[in-house]
Amino acid sequence: MKMEFQGLTYEVMGEGIPIVFLHGLYLDRESTMFFFEPQVRFNGFKRIYIDLPGMGSSIATPSASANSIFDSLKNFIVSIVGQKKFILFGHSYGAYMAQALAHHFQSQVLSLFMTCPVIYADKDRRILGKHCSEVNKLDYFYSVT
Repeated sequence: MKMEFQGLTYEVMGEGIPIVFLHGLYLDRESTMFFFEPQVRFNGFKRIYIDLPGMGSSIATPSASANSIFDSLKNFIVSIVGQKKFILFGHSYGAYMAQALAHHFQSQVLSLFMTCPVIYADKDRRILGKHCSEVNKLDYFYSVT
């Protein structure tokens, strides 16, 4: 079910231990849902897919900074997850945010799962793999599942 909290659009599926999913920069919650939902059996987990501020259907924060995005996500977790223990997933920039959130919510975070995490957000300090063209991603994705 698609919902909204203080300008953040999110979607919730299932019941149980919350998993908060944070997508990468310039993506949206559907990119993460597309990857996980058809492939993984999530019995006993409440999946919360968020559109990061200014991406997908969410509105931008007043200042476009990592701190303002962090504050929005922190307020979201306090209000939507509450005091429950939860799991964090982050992809790329979402993983960068997930690391900060895991530190802030240390007593609540059961585990942190990251793919392609941003460790250094300073482009001069980052080491990135070379990008290459790919054959139709959907065909490849479904051929390996």
